[in-house]
Amino acid sequence: LTEEGYQVDRAFDGLEGEKAVKERRPDLILLDIMMPNMDGFELCRRIREFDTTHSLPILFLTAKDEFTEKMRGFQAGGDDYVTKPFVIGELLARIAAHLRIQSLKRDLARSEQRYRLLVENSPDGILLLAPDLTLLYHNPKFLEILHRAPLEPITARSLRELQPQSDLFRQLAQFVEKSVRKGERTTQEMRISDSNQQTLYLEVRGLVVTGEAEQVELFQVVLRDITERRRM
Repeated sequence: LTEEGYQVDRAFDGLEGEKAVKERRPDLILLDIMMPNMDGFELCRRIREFDTTHSLPILFLTAKDEFTEKMRGFQAGGDDYVTKPFVIGELLARIAAHLRIQSLKRDLARSEQRYRLLVENSPDGILLLAPDLTLLYHNPKFLEILHRAPLEPITARSLRELQPQSDLFRQLAQFVEKSVRKGERTTQEMRISDSNQQTLYLEVRGLVVTGEAEQVELFQVVLRDITERRRM
């Protein structure tokens, strides 16, 4: 492994291994099963319990090749199971594959975090609706557009059920049912009254999110307050 360019650290029993994982935060772990003080199954379970290491790739590398032992390894949280004697080329290929998967997971997590920050801090109100018009998510800006704090959580409730709280929910339900379901990007202007009985103008855009076989999975609705633009 060193000749292949990897930096390798070693631990000589389960307890030393647990300490090393916490201190050194490796990118991947090769783990034997038969070790003094703590076997590989128990160490694997403990690693999966650490917040900082629960997603590390763990490859069991052991002489135990019985099916029941392999199942115990996967049930303990192992990602792969290589039996001795092993072919070094196969082991290197598996290590490279798991490191590549781990890198992709980190890239995805960073992308999700950036997207979440963009949505949470968006100047527009953003809603995600289930096909039955259940409100799955709203960002903080949407509550600002409502100009009122809801008396109770509004997620996990249908737009029709939320209509008594604001006429906006009735208009949104009609907008999705009549326009967005067609599967096209749709824009419409809406008018509502805020808590001070002032008229607000909203530009509302809808988008259908489809999955396999073009089945509707989500409706995304973006609301922009254009009141000042209309007044000007």
